[in-house]
This record gives sequence, structure tokens and C-alpha cells, in this order.
Amino acid sequence: MKAFGVGCFHFGLHTPAKVTLNKYVSKLQQVLEKNNSITNIKIDCEGGEHEFEIEEELGSLNDIGYVVPHINYFNLSFDVYIPYRVQESLFRDKLLCTTENFNVRIIHDWHGPLTIVESLNPDSSCQPSDGVIAVRNFLESNIDDDFIRFEFLGPSPFHANFFVMTSNQANGEQIEFNHEETKGYDKIEFTCPESIGLDDALNEIIYELESELGFFYWFTANNRRRSRKWEELESAVEEFIDATPKGLISEARLQLSQRYEVDRLIRDISNYKMSELMFFQMMKENYAGIYENDAHMGFLKKFNKHHIEAPIDFPVDELISVIKFISERRGKAYELIFMILAAICGGVIGSLMTLVSRIPGT
Repeated sequence: MKAFGVGCFHFGLHTPAKVTLNKYVSKLQQVLEKNNSITNIKIDCEGGEHEFEIEEELGSLNDIGYVVPHINYFNLSFDVYIPYRVQESLFRDKLLCTTENFNVRIIHDWHGPLTIVESLNPDSSCQPSDGVIAVRNFLESNIDDDFIRFEFLGPSPFHANFFVMTSNQANGEQIEFNHEETKGYDKIEFTCPESIGLDDALNEIIYELESELGFFYWFTANNRRRSRKWEELESAVEEFIDATPKGLISEARLQLSQRYEVDRLIRDISNYKMSELMFFQMMKENYAGIYENDAHMGFLKKFNKHHIEAPIDFPVDELISVIKFISERRGKAYELIFMILAAICGGVIGSLMTLVSRIPGT
């Protein structure tokens, strides 16, 4: 039996620099080799002279919703040994894994990175999603470098445990698939003919899952990016709404600057709406590319279908309406204030003219 869990790990660049893919790979190899628990490191990629430029300090994958570098073809694999005593500290004294040895594969699909964490020599009670947590926490605690940073995207682990078995009862050369939904992590089993062998069966299944998992984490990463941008827009609108002038001069200054602020906010929100329309169109096209041409077996269609049927939809038009409402209300208040001021000034001027006219000799 083979058992594995799924996540989204990445070794990212984050400091300002110009870096070729070859330099990134060389440095990554050095960083991993520093840790004696990590062995059998293999890196396969294309485009070694391609250069990445980072112009400013970047947040992590979980914060910004995209990876740096984004590599079209990249496969990293390594073994990691995490003794039970170390697992106890990683799990806060709660031992979850039934093995100390794991194989990690970080694969860059067209959509982005995905990670397979295989629990080696598993027993019947193995929950391989726990291995994803163990490896994630181990790498987060042990990869410390100024150039390369370990990053991950939630959910890591993916909410399912995967098992691969062989059987002489399997139907021909086909992979039999069983998905058992549970309250916790779903159980997904693949059964292959014995003639294929467990190692080849595992490789074939991972190959079939790559696009589906890549799409799942592409969507998740984009939701991070969309949410972050939306929070920035909300913050700017709240600041606009909370602007409270003190006195007539402050009110006049606010009104003079408000027209530019309103135009800027509406422009930023309109640009966001345009990016949302492009995202939803791309989402539908990517989903169709995976599931509507029978290129893939669709093992994880249930998970990705949820994204299509119930995407996060931010109230863009409503936010624009709020800005316009506040702006119009303030504009009317501004007009009323100046009408009152004009009336007062008119009265004062009229009184002065009357007094002047009564002065002898005028």
C-alpha cells in the first residue's frame, strides 16, 4: 500500500534581486543539503537561464497569493526523516504520524505548485494528511535562509487521505477509484492491477492528479490575492467615510479634495471589478480545459466543482454606491453651508451699506 497527503509548498524568493533559474536551483539545493534529515534531493526543471527580477520585499505565498519564482516546468523531490521525538514537538506533544520517513514531491503544474507527501512504509492506521502537517512544520522550523524562504498555502493538508493499492481482482488496466466522504478528511482509494506495481501505479495517479490539484491551489491562491486587494479597497473607503472635518475651513478643504478622492476610489474599484471579470472567465476556461475534453479522469472534480458553483463574490457595485451616496450627501451639506454663508455675508454687506449711507456727506 502507498499512502500520501496533498498540500501546496514552495521555496520562494522574497528579497530584491535579479536571479536566474540556475542560480535559484543551485541555492535551493544548498539550503536543503544543510539539513541532515533531508536526503535524496532531485531537481528537474527547464529554462535555466531565465531571469527573475524582484523589485521589492515580498510577502509569503499565503499572504500575496502568488509564487516567486513561477516556473513552468519544475519537479523537486526529497526524502525527509522526522524522528518521533521531533514529531512530538511539532505536534505539541501529540504524536500523529505512524512513520518517521516521508518522501516529498513539489511539482509546478501550469497553474502553480502542488505538493505530494508520501508516508513511507505506512501501517493500516496511517493518516497521510498528518504527514503533510509534520513535513510542513518541520520545514517551517528548519529552513532558515536569507535568500530562500519556505512557504505554503492552505489548506495544507488538502482535506483527504489518499491510498494506492494493487489487486489481482482489478479490472483490466484501469484504475479503480473510491471516494468515501467523512466528517473529517475524506478517504480516497485507488486500486490498480498487480501487473503495474505500486511505484508505477503511484506515479501514474500523481500524474493524473497534477492538473486537478494545480487548479485547486491556483483558485485558492487567487482567492487570497482577491481578498487582500478587497481589504485594501474596504480600508480606503472606510477612511473616506470616517473623514470628519472640524470647522468650516476644514469642510471646504474636504470638499475640494473629495472630488479627486471619489474619482480615485471609483477608478480603483472599477479596475478591481474588471480584474474580477477576467478571473471568473479564466476560472471557467481552466475548469473546462480539465473536465470537458476527457483529458483527465476527474478524480477530484467534486472539490473543484465547489469553486465553480460557489465562488467568493465581493459586493463591488454596492461599494461604489456607498461612495456616491456619501459624496452626494456631503455635497448637498456643502451647498447648504455656503448658501447660509452667502446669506449671512449678504446681510452683513447690506447692513454696512445702510450704515454708510446714513453717514453725513456720503
